[in-house]
Amino acid sequence: MALAFDSQAWGEALSAALAEDPDFAEAARGWTHGPLALLQADASQPALLLTLGAEGGALETAARDEVQRRAALVLVASSDTWDGLLAGRQTAAHALMNGALKLVQGRLAAIIGEVLLLQRLFERAGAR
Repeated sequence: MALAFDSQAWGEALSAALAEDPDFAEAARGWTHGPLALLQADASQPALLLTLGAEGGALETAARDEVQRRAALVLVASSDTWDGLLAGRQTAAHALMNGALKLVQGRLAAIIGEVLLLQRLFERAGAR
């Protein structure tokens, strides 16, 4: 059974997967855009805050207001879109281009430049 996208258990599973993935850790070291928030559009549950950088990656679940306040970039999508990204039915690039994955805070250039890293994140998350 798949874990709920924005649950604490999913965040812990993804953190473990990312810690085990040397390719993701290497890619994450180059991230200079600040914390990235992943929010589900059709829910009021807690959100995910991803911190990337020289130390690799860390993921935490926190209240939506807190996550949005702390994040430099905020991505929002419906539960169907997150499910599709995690299941590999669509790519991050396609979801961004068709508006299913929306950047609601931060610079679009930062996300476009890191779309392959995002795709790697979603692939690893979906494998859990």
